[in-house]
Amino acid sequence: MRCPDRLPEETYRQVLELHGIGPRQAGALHEYGIHTVGRLAAISPATTQRLLGGRAGRTAADRARGIDTRPVVPRAPPPPRPSGTPSTATPWTAPPSAQPSSSWS
Repeated sequence: MRCPDRLPEETYRQVLELHGIGPRQAGALHEYGIHTVGRLAAISPATTQRLLGGRAGRTAADRARGIDTRPVVPRAPPPPRPSGTPSTATPWTAPPSAQPSSSWS
């Protein structure tokens, strides 16, 4: 199997930047030479659980691999604008080259 020329940017992020990893957990990982999200993703979930504890280790291992089981809750759309309120959008006009000619030949 050939290694990719460039790994995803997430691979090089520090473990402290991973959601749910605090300074104490990052310190425990650093003691074992795990400084980046990519390195955390490369070790087995069982090892992560031994280092951080059961639930925290599973969560950290999953998130390092891009797995997040939390439900996605969409935000509500913004309230409608009152009538008569000026729009902040600029109306679009076609460039002169796209305008239909006024004379029919």
